[in-house]
Amino acid sequence: MHLATPPSSRAITQTNRKCDRTNINIKSVTTSLVRNPSIFFSLSMLFYPRTLSLQTSLKRGFTPTPKPINCFLLFLFRHRKFNLITHFFSQLKSNNAPTNRRTLSLLTWSLLKSHKFEEAEQFMHSHTHITHSSMWDSLIQGLHDPEKALSVLQRCVRDRGVLPSSSTFCLVVHKLSSKGLMGRAIDCLLYTSPSPRD
Repeated sequence: MHLATPPSSRAITQTNRKCDRTNINIKSVTTSLVRNPSIFFSLSMLFYPRTLSLQTSLKRGFTPTPKPINCFLLFLFRHRKFNLITHFFSQLKSNNAPTNRRTLSLLTWSLLKSHKFEEAEQFMHSHTHITHSSMWDSLIQGLHDPEKALSVLQRCVRDRGVLPSSSTFCLVVHKLSSKGLMGRAIDCLLYTSPSPRD
């Protein structure tokens, strides 16, 4: 499942209340989760107390499923621990832990929210299923180099079939015009057909 917009607080209010009562030390938990599956399960049980069958599997050495992984990432996202999300994701990757599109969407939003636009660009271009226009809007609008922003916009439209919002087009045109790059600004306008979404 894709995350078209950043996760809302309403979706995880109940989770937050449970976690707040437990006084979890986020950093210490994050650095040891993948190394110790039993710790991961203890945390995931705060979110999904009905997943008792997972405990036996983890004790036998099985890797956590994407569901508790995503739940923990949502918890970090809600508390704006974007750097911890990227750190935790690198641990998941190095340990070959399973992920899904929701996991990747959370990482993408974390990179964008922490203004790591260069990293976000590389990640988004390397995962072809990331086609949510709101993500591409955030990326393009966050790039300071107008020619770089235009390049990403062109690839977004040409390679992904994703049309950014009209505000994104206007911003890129404005940045290019301000730099005296009128030819490049015209190139950007050519991508407004069909008309960009509002």
